[in-house]
Parts: sequence; structure tokens; C-alpha cells
Amino acid sequence: MPEREIGGIKYTLTIKNVKNLNMRIKREGVFVSMPPNIPVRYADAFVYKNRDKIGQYMEKYAQPQHEQLEITVKTTQGEAVGMVYRYVEIMHEDNIPKPCEIRFKEMKTMWGNCYPQRKIITLNSALLDMPREYLEYVIIHELAHFIHKDHQKGFWNLVGKYCPEWKERRKRMKNYAGHLRD
Repeated sequence: MPEREIGGIKYTLTIKNVKNLNMRIKREGVFVSMPPNIPVRYADAFVYKNRDKIGQYMEKYAQPQHEQLEITVKTTQGEAVGMVYRYVEIMHEDNIPKPCEIRFKEMKTMWGNCYPQRKIITLNSALLDMPREYLEYVIIHELAHFIHKDHQKGFWNLVGKYCPEWKERRKRMKNYAGHLRD
């Protein structure tokens, strides 16, 4: 992965089998991936064109973080399945149906999803390595979709009923976004 610089912006370039030129701005730096059939000068131009956006993110990342130390205890799939069924019991007054199937898989762009009509929940396996409170939030979020298909007010009211600090958990989960994209 060659390191490059354009207009005072350093970035890491990876050439791999992707369809488009892609950029990821992380705390660790700027990462660009591109297909082998594109000249490298296009990557330079892409980074330079997005220099303002890169600067905004890097400024944000440079600000000190006032986060608590989080201790992560690995959760097994069996424990996570147990948590899903425990929340079905806790949420019984809202008539949350019991899932027929709970799946775990590596997901690159989401923490979980569900198919309410088939009563299937899929959880990102990365959640098993994260603080349990995040797994709980995603479980409550997906179970709430069994009643509310969209993210309208009724959905968030239901999530808030069982996870009052959902906004804070969701905000802190963004620090783990690297799990989804690496």
C-alpha cells in the first residue's frame, strides 16, 4: 500500500478489484482504493477535489475524546440468542412476536437487519466482540421492526421504551464503524 501525498494531504492508496474509486476517512488517516485499470493521477485528483471534506473529518478526529474506558467481554452466539428471546419476553406487552430464526454473519454496512414477515433477525457477528450494551440496542432495534417497519416516531418511541439511552449508544457505536468497513 503506497503512501501518497497531494496538496499537503497524505493518503494510503490500495489497488484492488473494486468497481469505483473509493475513499475512507478514518482517525488513522485517509485511505483510497481503486481498480487496477485507472491511472494513479485520478486518485490524486479525487483526494485533492475532496480536500475540504478530508480537512473537516481530520479536524473532528483531532479533537480530544472524552470517552469512558469500555470493557468488552466476548459474547457467544448462544448468549446473544438468549438475549434476543429475553427481550421478546421483556417486550411482551407490545406484542413482539418470537423470531423463528436468528442468524449471525459478517456484514460490511449494517449492524443487523430483520425480515418481520418471516420473523428472521440477522445480527452482525462483529457485535459479539463489542460491549454488550451495543448488542442489546441492536436487538431491541430489530425487534421493534417486527411492529414498526419504518423509522418513524412510533418506532423510536418503542425503542426508547426498552432502551432509553438508545441515542447515546448509537452515537458511541459509530466509534466501532471500522468493524463494518475493514
